Amino acid sequence: MTIDPQDIQVSLHMTPGKGNMLARANVTLGCINTKGWRVMKSEYLHPILQVEINIIAPSASNGQNWYEIVYIEDEEVHRSVIEKIYSVYLRKRQSEGTEKVPKIIRKSISEEVADEIPF
Repeated sequence: MTIDPQDIQVSLHMTPGKGNMLARANVTLGCINTKGWRVMKSEYLHPILQVEINIIAPSASNGQNWYEIVYIEDEEVHRSVIEKIYSVYLRKRQSEGTEKVPKIIRKSISEEVADEIPF
């Protein structure tokens, strides 16, 4: 079965406040619908996307380990799915404004020390 990148459809739901999980996605590959793809924060660069995000296929646990229950053997199709999920995630994040940038205000050390010295 050959899957054209145009046949890959992604629906994505943002999950703010769910720890490291940023979003959940459903991916349709032609006539096959897979549910449970996760977009997660990561400390490492994704090998395809080169950003600190991990996109995980639907998985199941046996109590100790997690195993992918959807595995795409064709590397080009797998790459297309990952890129499509990420592009939908970026569009959704931008349109919903779910990414909040914290405002960081720092005092210099001399200001902090000066505030503590009584006169």
